[in-house]
Amino acid sequence: QAGADDQNIEMFHGSDPLDAIGTVQAPGRDSYRRNSIGGRPDVADRRMSSTNGRFLKRSTAQGALQVRGGIGKSPFSGESEMLTGSSVKLRIGGVCGIYNQSVSVAGERDRLREAFGPNNERKHPDRQAAIRGRRIMDMLSSTQQASPPEEHTIEPRPIRFNITDASPRYWFANDPFRTQFFNALFTTFPPGENFFVRSVVHYRDRIRDPLLLKQINAFAGQEGTHANAHQDHLDILSRQGYTSLERENRYIIDPFLKLANRIAPRFALALTVALEHFTAMLAHQSIARSDLFRDLAHEDFKPLMEWHAAEEIEHKAVAFDVYQQVDGSYRRRIGAMIGATFFMVVLLVPMRMTPLLYRDGVLFNWRTWRDGLSFLYGRQGIFRMPWNHYKQFYRRDFHPWDVQDFDLIRPFRDEYQSGLWLEASRLKRTG
Repeated sequence: QAGADDQNIEMFHGSDPLDAIGTVQAPGRDSYRRNSIGGRPDVADRRMSSTNGRFLKRSTAQGALQVRGGIGKSPFSGESEMLTGSSVKLRIGGVCGIYNQSVSVAGERDRLREAFGPNNERKHPDRQAAIRGRRIMDMLSSTQQASPPEEHTIEPRPIRFNITDASPRYWFANDPFRTQFFNALFTTFPPGENFFVRSVVHYRDRIRDPLLLKQINAFAGQEGTHANAHQDHLDILSRQGYTSLERENRYIIDPFLKLANRIAPRFALALTVALEHFTAMLAHQSIARSDLFRDLAHEDFKPLMEWHAAEEIEHKAVAFDVYQQVDGSYRRRIGAMIGATFFMVVLLVPMRMTPLLYRDGVLFNWRTWRDGLSFLYGRQGIFRMPWNHYKQFYRRDFHPWDVQDFDLIRPFRDEYQSGLWLEASRLKRTG
């Protein structure tokens, strides 16, 4: 029986996957050589692991690198499928290999990074081979994904809240700017959450992983409940005179998002991934820094913030996992994040908040803007504190569960099961 370093790997070359050249010996840990065909990296030299039994299709700029499941199937046709074992077919240009050894991918990833990292790529005698090696490295990195704890589940929890017309107008820290920031943000959720659901469900038929299919259904249930809860809040704001929010949703945001779903579904999914990272990031801060967020909210709104934040963390990887299976383009993902960042950090304040502050009569109050901009962009600002969390998204091997924050939401999951959490919150206020 061959060991981990000298596992026999059956290789095919050329356009015909049945054009076998026999069995080759995988070299030892410290060696690396290039294939004699076209100067390509010899993929027989790279050992791979399915880690959690899952390999994902990964597109490159030329669409040349794909991972497909199922021993005996042509790697040049058919849809991407989930692996149930530790074998994978890898196509790089015209090279196809079948790997039958399940080993840790970390060592291979580090060696490839050393050989083909940004500082060494230009020094390599064959730059094209180096570029191809980088693509192998990207795929190897993407397979070693972080995962949530074993008890992690995604459960829709239909809960109604006690936000009424009698709730205070300035419900966050009794401050107009901070209250209207959250009003502007929360009231984008009815069209936004529906957009997320459409973007993910659009690709449900292409998913083969039963667990991910179950998570997609639960994701849709949670996001639909979030949309309904925030629509109730939006209706109350409209009755209070803040009618600009409903108009913007109806005539600008919702039509734009529906158009994106219809004409650019891949970008819509990438945008969903980016915005889900934003919501998970803000949810993390909301729970981790309760002294700056939840503790400053009025009792009528605090359960809404806790519930929504906990469920955003709970399902934060679903859209990303779907995206990695149906597309996986790094460039599209980063482009979507740049657009999402521009909207969240730049456009949200002038587009959504300006009419609200004008309605409150504080739009031209310099103290309002001084304190408000400090709240957003200051040292402990809502957009500045999570910087380290935010920038992880730009790593090629990023996965949402690289930030292991499941422990943050355990208390809330236990409390709001079957609505007991909300009922207890109501009794505290009325008892």
